[in-house]
Amino acid sequence: MINSEKNFLNYSQENSLDVDGYENQNQHFIAYERRKKRTRDYYCNVDILYDRASYIRSKGIDNVEKYLKEFETKFTERGGKVIWTVDEREAINAILSIFNSANAKKVIATNSGALREISLKQHLGVKCDFLDTAFPDFMKEITANERFDVTRKNNKEIAQALKERYKVEINYHPNSLTHFIAKQMQSRFFDADIAFTGANFLVADIGAIALSENEGNIARAVAFPKIHIVVAGYDKIIPSVNDLELLWNMFALAGTGEPLTAYNHLIFGPKKPYEHDGPEEMYVVIINNQRDAVLRYRKQRKALNCIRCGACSRYCPVFRTIGKASYQSPYSGPIGSIIVPLMRDTKAYRYLAYASILSPHPEHHCPVRIPLNNLLLYNRALFMKEGKLGEFSVKNVIMQQSLRFLGNRAILNSGRIKKSTYLASIIKNQWGMQRMLPKFAKKSFNETFREKASD
Repeated sequence: MINSEKNFLNYSQENSLDVDGYENQNQHFIAYERRKKRTRDYYCNVDILYDRASYIRSKGIDNVEKYLKEFETKFTERGGKVIWTVDEREAINAILSIFNSANAKKVIATNSGALREISLKQHLGVKCDFLDTAFPDFMKEITANERFDVTRKNNKEIAQALKERYKVEINYHPNSLTHFIAKQMQSRFFDADIAFTGANFLVADIGAIALSENEGNIARAVAFPKIHIVVAGYDKIIPSVNDLELLWNMFALAGTGEPLTAYNHLIFGPKKPYEHDGPEEMYVVIINNQRDAVLRYRKQRKALNCIRCGACSRYCPVFRTIGKASYQSPYSGPIGSIIVPLMRDTKAYRYLAYASILSPHPEHHCPVRIPLNNLLLYNRALFMKEGKLGEFSVKNVIMQQSLRFLGNRAILNSGRIKKSTYLASIIKNQWGMQRMLPKFAKKSFNETFREKASD
């Protein structure tokens, strides 16, 4: 995205001043915390479970070639097809080839970071009737506002947006909203030619796709279309189906605070002759898309263990203040600030290395033990060494300009008004328009000390 750093700062400032949006998001967080505390009591020692989950994910990433080959062998034995792609362009070309061969007119897509990563909607939305079934994406579509963030809206605001779109009165009770949205989508599930999903995990030993959801949209989306296309990064690989016993529980605990998500699916391939529901053709498009750039760093590769639960974002003070839309990338929050700059081979997203105050809470609540703060610091050091940090390093700008200020005795001994004016001229833009600059004392410490010493 052009000028993404400038947009990030503008969106962040706008959202940070949205008091109602912050309060709505905080109410969601309080409810999440309540559920999570209740669920944690089910386990004797959650920390041990986090350690085990971290080991499982590291095992998959460290032996990724072995397990990907095993997955491909098992999956193709059941009639599925695996397509390997290097980047977004290859993935889109492979998908368009299937799309054109099927002469598809209607497409349905579920919530997936991988689909956003390859900009699937931008490529297919102009060619067919494209439906996003994920609630956040659905609301963006009907409001025609890509920055509509449901986590910063209350039920009344969502009901009002639906009323403006469909010209009907809608009760803002959660059950009523859910029923109304499901009704709007229902007919389009039956008519779709192709279904797109991501994957929570690629299970190597059985060659299956593991998917988790709470709405039931994935189950309906893949039941009726003739073609099912899964798009997933190779970092989704796990060694064994037995690992799901732990990972599914940790994903639910960290993601929603519940013991388990409402629906968990294992999809093995296209339907058999004796099965009534399911696709006739199934493809798994495995994307690299610069994951190798993360993998080659011995320390940062730990970030590929992420299971996309969103816990780090929920506990990140920066994310909670500025919202998801400010990040302008498929992956947001602390984990996005680590992997997106490494996966995007430009300077456009390097500023994210400093989009964190290094709070200990996101790292503490990560269910796969990713050392988020250390990885952010490694990125900062890496980008500084390569000279690719960009202009966002507020800390460096302020430090450099402060040295000029503190190293000038004439300025330090000048009047309060002159010092305030000089300070405002060098750091006001970095300090933020909504924050007040500190006030200086009438006399400097040097002057006060000399007066005391002369007495």
